[in-house]
Amino acid sequence: QSLLRPHPLSTPPRTVPSASGAWQAMAATLVRLVFLSLVVGTWAEYGSAYVTEQDMRSVEMADLLAQQYCQGGFKGSINRDKARSTLRSVAGGDNVLLRILTEAESQGQLMDVAKEEITIKWMVYRGVTLAISVLLLLLWPLCCCSTCCRCCKPKAQDCSRRQKIAVRHITAVLIAGTAFSGWLAVQGFNDSVDGFENTACSSAELVNATLSGHASPPFVGLMPMLAIFSDLDHKLDDNSSLVLEIGSIINETRSVEIAVKVASRTMALLRDMMHDSANVRPRSSTGEDLLHQCDFCTGVSEAVAPAIATLDNSVAAAMAETRAEVDRQLSPENRRALQRSLREATEPLVQVKDTLRGTFGFFADTSNSKKLRNYIDGDYPVLFILCLGLIICASLVLFCGVSAGCLLAVREKSRSRAANGRNPYSTTVPKCAKCAWCCGFFFSIFALFVSGLMVTVGTPLSGLCLVLDDLDGSLLRDIAPAVGLNLTGDRGTMTVDVIDQCFNPSNLSNPGYLLDIVFVTENGTKVTMREKVVNQMKGQIAAKFAFISEKLDASGVSLADSAKVSELRQVMRLNAVDEMMLAVPNLHTVSRFEDLALASELVVGYSISAACGDHTVSSGMGDFSGKTITGVSDFVSRLRDFGVEVNGTDCTRTVICTDVPGSDRGRACVAGNALVELKREVRSAGTYKCDLFEDPSDPSGPACDPLRMSHKGTTWVDDCTKPDGTMTLKPRSCDLAEFQQYARDFDKRVECIFDRLDLAVKEASNHIDTRLRGLMEEHVLGPIDRIADGATCGFLAGYYQNMIDGFCYQGVVGMRYITGSYIVCAVAIVVLIIVNYLIWSRTSDNVLAWAPEEAQEALSPRHVCFGEEEAGPLKVDDGIEDGRSARSARSLASPRSVRSLGLASPHSVRSLKSGATVATGQTLTM
Repeated sequence: QSLLRPHPLSTPPRTVPSASGAWQAMAATLVRLVFLSLVVGTWAEYGSAYVTEQDMRSVEMADLLAQQYCQGGFKGSINRDKARSTLRSVAGGDNVLLRILTEAESQGQLMDVAKEEITIKWMVYRGVTLAISVLLLLLWPLCCCSTCCRCCKPKAQDCSRRQKIAVRHITAVLIAGTAFSGWLAVQGFNDSVDGFENTACSSAELVNATLSGHASPPFVGLMPMLAIFSDLDHKLDDNSSLVLEIGSIINETRSVEIAVKVASRTMALLRDMMHDSANVRPRSSTGEDLLHQCDFCTGVSEAVAPAIATLDNSVAAAMAETRAEVDRQLSPENRRALQRSLREATEPLVQVKDTLRGTFGFFADTSNSKKLRNYIDGDYPVLFILCLGLIICASLVLFCGVSAGCLLAVREKSRSRAANGRNPYSTTVPKCAKCAWCCGFFFSIFALFVSGLMVTVGTPLSGLCLVLDDLDGSLLRDIAPAVGLNLTGDRGTMTVDVIDQCFNPSNLSNPGYLLDIVFVTENGTKVTMREKVVNQMKGQIAAKFAFISEKLDASGVSLADSAKVSELRQVMRLNAVDEMMLAVPNLHTVSRFEDLALASELVVGYSISAACGDHTVSSGMGDFSGKTITGVSDFVSRLRDFGVEVNGTDCTRTVICTDVPGSDRGRACVAGNALVELKREVRSAGTYKCDLFEDPSDPSGPACDPLRMSHKGTTWVDDCTKPDGTMTLKPRSCDLAEFQQYARDFDKRVECIFDRLDLAVKEASNHIDTRLRGLMEEHVLGPIDRIADGATCGFLAGYYQNMIDGFCYQGVVGMRYITGSYIVCAVAIVVLIIVNYLIWSRTSDNVLAWAPEEAQEALSPRHVCFGEEEAGPLKVDDGIEDGRSARSARSLASPRSVRSLGLASPHSVRSLKSGATVATGQTLTM
């Protein structure tokens, strides 16, 4: 689904649209196309590929344009405040376009809102040049008719000195105005050229930096970023070289995982056995409490916990976890899920990339740039021709007008010609004046019409430029309905965030991290690209390798020789279960044994162990450390003083009491025999737990003991593990002697499993810490780090502002200067038309008024020049005295002379040919 694409249009029946509907559709389409092409484009969909050939071509063209137009930095200079003021005045003060876009709630309302906002006054102000051009077009035929259909009698009247001075001053002002319009045209053309080059340069740099990357501030580029993701996507395929090589490492390092499992399971077995109630508080086979507690179990439990912690935090465990994490992450199911997540997470980046390329790629396209350059000053230099043509045409018209004014000032009348009886008035003056005002009409009409069109185009462009310069997320949401943008949902949020953080950030120092802007929604929870790709994908694996490095740096001895493991082994090696199997503290309250207190010799029985001999507890056993615990043999030797010893097989021998029954000694003897029998029952009870593991090859057979595992070649045998590395517990019951041996054997079991761990770490260290780490850092962790560190977008604001400066504050303002030059020049030429028309009228009347009276009547009707009173007919004092005068009269009355003065009326010519009356009454025949 495209976020910003137009809403789907249904296909209605074909009908003839109304005029207002057609204009409405045209206006809406224009606004939308212009706005979309310059602001946010569309979330274009160019397929599922991360990087396309079109992207590569865009980068190549942008690089070429950057080399062509970015030499020397930013072209020209900008007074942004002045340029913005100019655009605001052209756009209608407070920007009518912005009001229309913000007030319209849909594209369909654009025309309705525009009708309310665009008033008659607003339209007249911007259409005055077009109106004047139409007015001049209507006046031109009337002026032309006046050259052949004169309604006033020509009358000779020389221009006064004041009038000539006025003509000179007006001519000087017109020259200055035309020169100023030429300067405006040159300035506007230069600004337009600079604006085009700056726009092309900024667009090329923006496309290049966005797609290829940026050095400072660092930005890896969307194409390299997506190429990294694409490469990672392909490397997650089943038969990729990365997956196959990692799989090979995983298989080669399986020994460390099995070793850790065996060690962990064995240590857990020891911990569980020391916590098992059957061992901690033994009972008889009938479930009777034997009133003893295993203080050995308590001491070992306290020692085994740190040893397990040492194992869990060992480099072996870290390697096993890293290996397992990599294996889990790269399992077929997880790889496919990871590829799906990768594509989902990078889809917004693909859309951002396509959007930026589609939006700014037009300006960064070499073909488009060449076409625009051709229209400016290239093969088809429309703008250049408009500017140069304005200057040349205005100069030619001005030359004719100035020539007429100058000739009027210096050669209006020739005294020598008057002395010779010839027409003293120059015919060149009316010719130049007529040429000036006639050509001036054509030029003014064209200039005013072109300037009107440029005002019509420049008004919405100026408003659009102001919108672009002020564009932020809030403004974009305000105008979105009018231009048909759908900013709802996640993609709308991302679009607004891209505008606010990348193109128009409120804080220019904010780098704008793209991975924090683009996000996906999973189960209703917003997950950014950083969380999805960096934290979830990289974090888990990177943490494992970091843990390995930490442990390798900290470990100086083997795991088997570590302090906590050595303490555990010492506790189990220097102490025995029966030596610390003691009666419960409240034994003296039990009725059978309370009479022991009647004999001081037997009171020690409350604290004796279940062992035969005495035992001094080693260190590491808490409060018992260093204490000597009396055994059963010592108590029995004391009991012999109270009777005759009964033969037995071990130290738990009773006596036949010899003291008087019921006496203190007799009762103490009975209690002593009961205690010895209790000790015997504790020692012989078969309810202790001595669990081991099942033999994978014979689950129902004898238990498998890790103590018997051995290393043969590259494999371990009799380690109780199944093919998948698991171990199944096999419960076993035992008596105290077996339990004691079982516990003592844990010294060797611990030694064996930790020696195996050390060997496995040595064998797997190169594979996991070097090869596997290298592969993951090269192909996964390193690329993700480059993405995470180089995914800023705040630098785009500079390129975007340069584009606004070039396109709007130079290009559009330059067009405004050219428009102003056309208007100034047209106004100057209109004034020139008026002045030269009056010059032509006066001088042509003077030429015609000098003719004989009959010729006057035939040549021109009555005429008043400059509004002065009519004078009598021109008299020739002495008539025509010689042939030269006659030839002069004929020359004046010739059709060619009449047409040169703009009086080519056939009737006038025929009147001249019929004859002319002179003062003497003679008739001159032609």
